[in-house]
Amino acid sequence: QNEQLVRAVAARYDRGDVQVTFLADAAILTVGETTLSYARAPTVPALDQVSELKRLLNDIDSGDVPASEAVERIDRMSRAEPRWSPPLQVLGLVLFAVGFGISVQATWQEVGVSAVTGLVVGLLVVAGQRWPGLVLILPFVASVAVSAVVLELFEHGVIDGGPIQLIVPALFFFIPGDAITAAGLELAVGRITAGAARLIY
Repeated sequence: QNEQLVRAVAARYDRGDVQVTFLADAAILTVGETTLSYARAPTVPALDQVSELKRLLNDIDSGDVPASEAVERIDRMSRAEPRWSPPLQVLGLVLFAVGFGISVQATWQEVGVSAVTGLVVGLLVVAGQRWPGLVLILPFVASVAVSAVVLELFEHGVIDGGPIQLIVPALFFFIPGDAITAAGLELAVGRITAGAARLIY
């Protein structure tokens, strides 16, 4: 689908033959004789930027946006500060963990532990925005930290029951559902290299 979007935009601006390949952490674009590659650590995209990009694509599709304005809008999106302040981002991740925790196990114990582990994950995610090198190991660091907290509470008898149900909600933020779905789709349509690379990543 991403490839079709790129080709549709290229056709709107009369750019001729365009080839594009998306991997988990990179994209390769060929327009005519020019090939460009882009790479960055895959992260959860800001939903306000996703919405803004969709509006831009709709405007391009309707033919209302010159190429220079489209480039300017993309630059503005890429430079935009996060919509929410770091404390609110942490609070959002705490609420996400608690909300998901209730669906796993509807107990007050789950609410309390999910709030604590959600706070740990929230602080790590916000720290990852300041230190980009942390992004690649963030799921591992968060898994170790959350597991250590829950297992320590379990070891000292503060919580009872299975600790796995208490660990999962805070870590669910890191499960790359979009990437896994895209990998499955690419493998299903025969794009073995791109699909396998995305799935392994």
